[in-house]
Amino acid sequence: MSDRRVRRRPFPPQRLARLAPPVLAAMAVLAGSGVAAAAGMVADAAPLAIHVQLPPPRPADLDRVVSLPRTAPLPPPDPRRQPAVEEATAPAGTEATPAAPSGSEGGREPPAEADACDRLLPDARVVARRLEPMGYGSGCGIPDPVQLEAVVLDDGRRVPIEPAPVMRCALAAAVADWARQDLAAIAAKAGAPLTRIANAAAYDCRGRNRVNGAKLSEHGRGNAIDIRSLTLADGRVLGIAPRGLPAGIAVAWRESACARFTTVLGPGSDGYHEEHLHVDLAARRNGLRLCRWTLQ
Repeated sequence: MSDRRVRRRPFPPQRLARLAPPVLAAMAVLAGSGVAAAAGMVADAAPLAIHVQLPPPRPADLDRVVSLPRTAPLPPPDPRRQPAVEEATAPAGTEATPAAPSGSEGGREPPAEADACDRLLPDARVVARRLEPMGYGSGCGIPDPVQLEAVVLDDGRRVPIEPAPVMRCALAAAVADWARQDLAAIAAKAGAPLTRIANAAAYDCRGRNRVNGAKLSEHGRGNAIDIRSLTLADGRVLGIAPRGLPAGIAVAWRESACARFTTVLGPGSDGYHEEHLHVDLAARRNGLRLCRWTLQ
């Protein structure tokens, strides 16, 4: 078989030129019909629904201006230093607003207090002297004060109170009876006669517990006294701290004080009376009495 090569003839350029316009026109028609069909399909298609979750509405009070404190909150108070009911303190930073002595009116001593002075001063068992009115009208003060210098016991011995406290007549009478009838007996129980009563504080225009801004203390009304110790004839000193008292003495001392006064604050009461005994005649609703003195 002979090897014959087929020779392809080139496409004439003239013929290509004649065929190009009809071919291009047909391609344009086909392309246009495809675009129209695609457009019709899009037009006939159902609209696409897209659900987008909206954010919650803006709170009505979002634009309200809130004033924040410029200082950090104070730490909780130490329960060991909590004030007792009588000696409670006012919030820090406030000024004390002391009231006038209870029961007084128009700068004159109430009848009950005036009667107490009339009974006290002539009593030969009490060494006291009358003073001029002090501080009345400023919140602190005593319209008819006395200075209690000493108490005369039943055996005639004179027991000084040093330094001599200034107070109301009703309190002076109560302290004198307490010393004569109870404290002298407590000293005798300890083994020696009573010779001196140490006064830590009496009339003093100040807030409770000496806290700045606290409510007016009963000391500011001449209605309280702080006793530091009792001195015996043999030189011994009976302090308030129970650890330094003979057996049974602290119990008798506390019982006598709580029986005579409406407020008694001693060691263990509130942290402010560890070295002295506070007693007063504060009047409370329903005759409430406060006796706080922890014995170990």
